[in-house]
Amino acid sequence: MYLHIGNENTVNSADIVLILDLDSAMTGKDNTGILKRLSAENKVIDATVDGLPKSLLLTQNGGEERAYLSSLAAATLLKRLKSAISPFK
Repeated sequence: MYLHIGNENTVNSADIVLILDLDSAMTGKDNTGILKRLSAENKVIDATVDGLPKSLLLTQNGGEERAYLSSLAAATLLKRLKSAISPFK
């Protein structure tokens, strides 16, 4: 299943490693370090609509890491992901 993360971008839900709220998550050195490293490797995809990211998705496929910046809230993405995984509630 694919998760729509905004601005006509989707990611394979099986590849998602974590979803972070940028306001609270980017205060930690580990999280900022991951984002800086992936940015230096040109592996950050900006999926924001207005350029103001609210969440960060980290994906891994075949050992290849990518980070996606989304203008959707982490809680919204998690709800969409849960719906995609279990559409029959």
